[in-house]
Parts: sequence; structure tokens; C-alpha cells
Amino acid sequence: MKRAYEFLKKAGAFYVATMEGETPKVRPFGFVMIFRERLYFCTNNQKDVYRQLQKNPRIEICACTGEEWVRIKGKAVFDRDMDVKKQVFVEDPGMNALYKPEDEIFEVFYLSEASAVFADMRGKSETEVFV
Repeated sequence: MKRAYEFLKKAGAFYVATMEGETPKVRPFGFVMIFRERLYFCTNNQKDVYRQLQKNPRIEICACTGEEWVRIKGKAVFDRDMDVKKQVFVEDPGMNALYKPEDEIFEVFYLSEASAVFADMRGKSETEVFV
């Protein structure tokens, strides 16, 4: 999990894919943190991504840095714990411009049943499984 986290941080922007019915939907994300041995992300419950993950929590994330990339897949599990929400603002104080931990629209989720495939342009590939 730490390797996936570090890769996403290095990439800066990464892309999150969900499903809307039978149609894949992809959008950029930028926030990720490790907290309590879990890989966390955040969103707004007014967005399509939130509604899509409520219907189908399966998610895939992709990021590239140069000639290397990672694909992370798992199941999004929403977490209403206020300590987790507060940690987002410790990790990224810039989030204060968008949300507050107690905002009813602010949501955090972590990945369960997750794995990451690290690959490069030369065909090298490694898979890591994490919970």
C-alpha cells in the first residue's frame, strides 16, 4: 500500500474510474493519504462519482510518471469517522478552501480488497495486494 501511495503522490494527479450503468467514467483526483493502515481518498457527495460508488463500489485508479504507471483496483468503503475526516486537513491544509471536516457533503473512503499493478514501458510488471 505504501508503494501505491508514494506513486500517487509523485504523480500528483491520478485518474479514478467508476461505472455509470455499463459506461465507464473517469475523472482526475489529487488527494490520497494513508491513515490507520488504509489508503484513503475524498470526494463530495453531490458529485456523480459518489453516486456511482454507492451503486457499484468497484473502482480502478491509474497514474503515470514518465515511463512507469500504476493501476490500483479495489472496493470503495465510505468512512464517516470524524477523526479520519480531520486527518485529511492535516495531510492537505489546502482542502480548507473546499471543505470542512464537518461539512455534510464531505466524504472520505478507503480501498478494501485492493491490489496495485506497477508496470513500465519495457513490459516489467509487479502486483502488490493490500487490504
